[in-house]
Amino acid sequence: EALAQILLEREIENVTKAARTGSETQLQEAIEQAKEANVPIQKLENAMETLNQLTCARMRLDLQSALDSDDEAEIRGALKEARSVLPFEELEEANNKLETLLLLRELSEASTRTALRASLQRAELRGQ
Repeated sequence: EALAQILLEREIENVTKAARTGSETQLQEAIEQAKEANVPIQKLENAMETLNQLTCARMRLDLQSALDSDDEAEIRGALKEARSVLPFEELEEANNKLETLLLLRELSEASTRTALRASLQRAELRGQ
């Protein structure tokens, strides 16, 4: 019983240390190990909240980086990942930007098709 208590306290200390590092990965691993060691979930609530905050912060940075890139695929990927973590309001700008990029691509493709069609028609007229 005393040994089990010492092991639980050690796991809790590991989680606390990982939370202090600010490393999302280390904290995730420490929480998983503590759960496997049957640390009561109530003892992990603060650490899990810290992990959630770290994850949200990373998602916000990833999303902003994708928005800054103007890359359709990158924005789509960041949005897909962020949807499970961030509230809808925070995703609205990225959704709007993605829609704008899609519309611009469609307009560009339509313009290219129209120009190609016009060129083909001119070539056909010259050939007659």
